[in-house]
Amino acid sequence: MTENWGFTGPKPELYDSIADLDRDDVLSLIAAAEACSNACQAVKLAAISALGDADSVAKEVALELHYGARQAEGQVSLARDLAQRLPGTFEAMRRGEVDPYRASKVADQTSVLADDQAREVDAQVAGKITTRDATSVRRLVNRTVARVDPDGHARRCEERKRSRKVQLCHEDDGMATLYAYLPAEIAATIYTRVDRVARRLRSRSEERTLDELAGHGPIPAELAREIAQNATIRRVITDPMTGTPIEVGRHHYRPPAATKELVQVRDRECRVPGCHRPVQACDLDHVQPWAHGGDTHHANLCGLCRRDHRLKDEPGWQHRMTDTGVLEITTPAGRTYRSEPEPLTTAA
Repeated sequence: MTENWGFTGPKPELYDSIADLDRDDVLSLIAAAEACSNACQAVKLAAISALGDADSVAKEVALELHYGARQAEGQVSLARDLAQRLPGTFEAMRRGEVDPYRASKVADQTSVLADDQAREVDAQVAGKITTRDATSVRRLVNRTVARVDPDGHARRCEERKRSRKVQLCHEDDGMATLYAYLPAEIAATIYTRVDRVARRLRSRSEERTLDELAGHGPIPAELAREIAQNATIRRVITDPMTGTPIEVGRHHYRPPAATKELVQVRDRECRVPGCHRPVQACDLDHVQPWAHGGDTHHANLCGLCRRDHRLKDEPGWQHRMTDTGVLEITTPAGRTYRSEPEPLTTAA
């Protein structure tokens, strides 16, 4: 018996009524549509998984959905991983809380693990990925993979280092693209030098930039020791429960060096969710404006990239820092989003 699973879509009058909604209701509709899409994607992936493990499955999916071969193979691989190795992530998709792209970050980063290890990582991260963007999901999963499989993580880092390469691709109109696949500490050093030169050329004044591997995630102990041999070591005290930096040294509008350093160590990137620009290339912003009585203190400072710093001053946008260091961002629609810096340690 063949069932008719045809999709007719929402009634046309729904589209006509969108223009009459206020900003808050529009955002609610966007979120509802995203949740429905995620849940429907989960149904599709469950159905793909039910087709079995034959090599021809990807070809059948490609023909039915008008996918290219690579897209179909990716969907089949994700479906199998979610069904067999990542039940927590799959359940979050069924609830509409996680989209396929973020789910694929969990699958990609756990692909190097045995099934039982992948399920252990999945159990630890499934409840944390629903409010994170894809880059943050990847970093969270990477940290968890390193913790679950430390020996394998160190071995894979060494293997990846042997595949380093640099490529030059000539483009149109006198331009070229330089690709470099390098060990993280080398890439960070190159980026720092290029960024410093660019700033000098632009502003005629040098500004210090990346002096640590901000945002990269866990590195193996051997690499940490190698970096430390030629590094300036500083003490960073973190909260043992949360991993949040609480002191880097000793205690006007421009923050003193120790305060600036503390904020940079704490934030490491722009504090607006979804923005991952290194904090050394960001502005240190007074959450409560200096002109309105805001203190120049780490509890009232945060890193914002120039674009998000300017957006903060647009009508309807409000920022507030809580006593625990959580940045609360309220949009013109009245929605409030919370931003916490990633912990320095894995205690959280």
